[in-house]
Amino acid sequence: MTRLPRILLVVVVLTIACSSASADRDVLVFRMANESREGLFQIEAINPFDGEAFYLSNEIALSTALADTVRVDESQLGSPQLALIFNAEGARRLAVLTAANLGRQLAIVHGDEVLNAPIIRGRIQGGRVNVAFDDPDKLRSVLEEFEAAGIAVGEPVSPQPKLSTYEMEKQLLRRRNEYAQAVRSKAGNYSAADSSAVLTLVEMVSVSRSFDNDDSENEVWRVVESMWPVAAPTDWATRASILVDLLKSAVRRDDLVGAGAHASELLGLLEQHSLPPRRMGIITNWGLASLADAYTASGREADAEALCRRAVATDMNFLMPGPFERLLRTLEARQELAEVRVWCRLVLERAEELHGQSMLVEMAEEALERVGDEAE
Repeated sequence: MTRLPRILLVVVVLTIACSSASADRDVLVFRMANESREGLFQIEAINPFDGEAFYLSNEIALSTALADTVRVDESQLGSPQLALIFNAEGARRLAVLTAANLGRQLAIVHGDEVLNAPIIRGRIQGGRVNVAFDDPDKLRSVLEEFEAAGIAVGEPVSPQPKLSTYEMEKQLLRRRNEYAQAVRSKAGNYSAADSSAVLTLVEMVSVSRSFDNDDSENEVWRVVESMWPVAAPTDWATRASILVDLLKSAVRRDDLVGAGAHASELLGLLEQHSLPPRRMGIITNWGLASLADAYTASGREADAEALCRRAVATDMNFLMPGPFERLLRTLEARQELAEVRVWCRLVLERAEELHGQSMLVEMAEEALERVGDEAE
């Protein structure tokens, strides 16, 4: 047996030891997430936000191997959170990662479990990430793993003063309105770099929606609308989701011209791409149906019907219950029963391809019962 030189053996042993130590420090890893399986996104996991399946990248974007310290904080809501403080290289990678993936989900993973999967709203600088924990026992277990990996566990910081729900709501609204005002002051000087501001405003509206009023919210959407031509997000799925809110806000303001423009852009995106069923349902039922209602209320029945036809025809794999039902009712009212049967048969023929949307099948079956399933 050939003997390796002693120096080479030492190098090999050290290399293996360092590699093992690095792996041991991967207590938490960060992976980009996607709603559908494609490209690098092949690892199926459960999204902690809604319990739905989504897919993680095969590549680890960042890990706690580059963490200097971890410690337990307490959020204003009183729930425990783990603060990860990265070293200089980790902070640099985190900033680059978040800047390059605005609007996308970043999954924080422990073993096979996704702990958090926040949407990236802006570049994270400073090298700190907070990870929420609902289970104190789980948090203690993870802290023990950090200690075993040789990563410093800092002393818990004093809890932040807790605010009443009313105080928190006032604070959130004030911050949102101040931010919207600051963005509005740049009117006429927006650029593509302001897409992060669009995402921030959208997130602020989402957080404050449950206790806000329509007029106040609409003012924020007006700001987003003014930025949209040059600062809309480049990620088409994020863009489509925001377009729905812009569309609904325009309908609430009786701006049917603006709503029609947003609907046209939205449908154009949907014609070019395919959204996962869950997200498609959110977009189509809330956005296009409200515009069709507004068209009808203003006496523009032809526009309402045209919108529904285009929506239904956009992609039969992601048929839209709201516009589909409206189209059937419109055709029935005009006694154009042959076309009703055509649409219903098409749905029933492709029932297995409609991603479990039983509502569509029920609509088609009920419509055929009303008009009679006669051979044409």
